[in-house]
Amino acid sequence: MSDHFDFGRECEIEEWTRHGKIRDRHNGPAVTIRDKKSGEVLEEQYVVDGQLQRVGGPAVVRIENGQRREKIYQQGSLHNPDGPSETVTDLETGIVVEETWHLQGLEHRTDGPAFTMRHPQTGVVLVERWSLYGVIERGDDGPSQIHRDPSTGRVRLEQWHTAGNLDREVGPASIQYDTESGKIVQQRYFHNGVESYPERPASPSPKA
Repeated sequence: MSDHFDFGRECEIEEWTRHGKIRDRHNGPAVTIRDKKSGEVLEEQYVVDGQLQRVGGPAVVRIENGQRREKIYQQGSLHNPDGPSETVTDLETGIVVEETWHLQGLEHRTDGPAFTMRHPQTGVVLVERWSLYGVIERGDDGPSQIHRDPSTGRVRLEQWHTAGNLDREVGPASIQYDTESGKIVQQRYFHNGVESYPERPASPSPKA
């Protein structure tokens, strides 16, 4: 059972243990990490049967760099069949800047992106990534990874993956756009992670 993070400062750790092992604490966190100087709680971990887990809430709550990170675990693995298992919220704006969906520890979602990143000030979606059972893949004809410009919110990059590799049967697997005009500025073709180059039409024969 571990979910360690280096806060870069001197901390005090309170652990509920039995025979040298972290044990359940039914009315509170089994592990609490505080800033040694201020006493501020930086992290709480909840345990069930010796594994990270919490009924009805996140098993790990961590404050880092002005953000609140929450992780939902079941039997020691990131897992939440009903929503994101990991969220990061900007404490100043209240915007959820990251959402990640997991199934038994693997990044996975079938009805939308498994990972979403938003701008902490505007809420503009910056990155969307589709994953199935821990590998980047979408399962339909749409792009498996989308990046947007933080200023305009317009798509600047689309990529298609199969089994984690850049791959697209028909059309470019990576398309880069100009975020002002929306025009395509670069197209690259991949099959099973290997870049390929579409055949150019033959030049007309010179006239006699």
